Amino acid sequence: MHLPHEVLLNIFNRLRVEDLLNCAQVCSYWRLIVHDPILWKVFVLLLLLLTMTITITTFILIEI
Repeated sequence: MHLPHEVLLNIFNRLRVEDLLNCAQVCSYWRLIVHDPILWKVFVLLLLLLTMTITITTFILIEI
């Protein structure tokens, strides 16, 4: 018996990348969920936002 795909995505979405990669090693079903592009889209967007924030902050500090 498996938790629904959407439930696991919701749980995995709250994990750190290191923990998520460990989850991929639990079983083939979890590996399938971990490799879902929807899950990684969130991490990529967060990384992009963080990078943009750092870049903008650095630019403002350099200009001052």
